[in-house]
Formats: sequence, structure tokens, C-alpha cells
Amino acid sequence: MGNTSAPSPTKSTTIVPHELLGIDVEAARAELLERLKFQIGYSEAIIKSLILVNGGALVALFAFIGNAGSATVFRFDTKGLWMAFALFVAGLALTLFAAIGGFFSQGFFYGVTQQEIWMAQEARLTGCAPKDERFVGLRRGQIAQYLGVAFAILSVTCFSIGAGVALSAVL
Repeated sequence: MGNTSAPSPTKSTTIVPHELLGIDVEAARAELLERLKFQIGYSEAIIKSLILVNGGALVALFAFIGNAGSATVFRFDTKGLWMAFALFVAGLALTLFAAIGGFFSQGFFYGVTQQEIWMAQEARLTGCAPKDERFVGLRRGQIAQYLGVAFAILSVTCFSIGAGVALSAVL
């Protein structure tokens, strides 16, 4: 009988346990699912709250003008009210941009987490650490996240200024 010992492992067949790679694959999968849930929740929360305040302000202005139109001695600054309308509409548009920024940031982060899983699987199969290409996704996610937050802040700013302009237009 010939040599019955198992062949020595080669570089392409050596399996590196994922614990040695510094990543828990199951935890990464769980994070992936949580990020997807967060993406949906984040976008919904922004849209609901900022549309509520800016849209509610528009409805309130319409109601005010309708009620003021029936009063015979009521005066208000038409230009100021138009400016308030414009600010509330801008707040609505910025709200949508904020939600889009949140959606894309979580999408990029989702992609990075998926890359981590693929890298761990490749390392387990080949025994070699693959090229780490997560930086681009992380950077894009951060940029989208910062833009989303900036748009949300601008939306609140538009609402605040619009409320002040509307108040000064009716006093």
C-alpha cells in the first residue's frame, strides 16, 4: 500500500477560523439585518415628524387665511405670508432630502456589512485575507448620513424661520 497519510494542506485549502479573522459572522449577519430595519425606521421617522411640522404649518396658514378672509377688519402682510409658505414648502422638500440621505447612508452601511461577511467567507475558503474594500462604502455612508442630518437641521430651520415670518405677518 502506498502513502495513506492525508495530503498536507496548501495555501488554497487552509481554512482560517473566522474567530482568528476578528469577525463574528453571525454577529455581522445580525448587524446586517438590524441596519436594514434601522434604514426603514430612520427614513419613516424623519418623514413623519418633519412633514408633520412643516405640512401642519402650511395647513394652519391656509386655515388662518380662510378665517381671516371672513373677518372685515383684519389686516395681514401678504408678502410675509407668501414667504412663510415658501419656507414651509422648503422645509418639506428638505425633509424628503433628509430621508433620502438616511436611506442611502444605511444602504451604504448595509453594503459594508455584507462585504465583511463575504471577506470572512473568502478567508475561510482560501485561508488568505482578502483585500479590504470597505473604506469607500463607509465613507459614502458617512457622507450620506451627514447630508441627511444637515437637511433635517435645515428643515427645522426653515420651519422656525417660517413660523417667525408668519407670526410677524399677522401681528
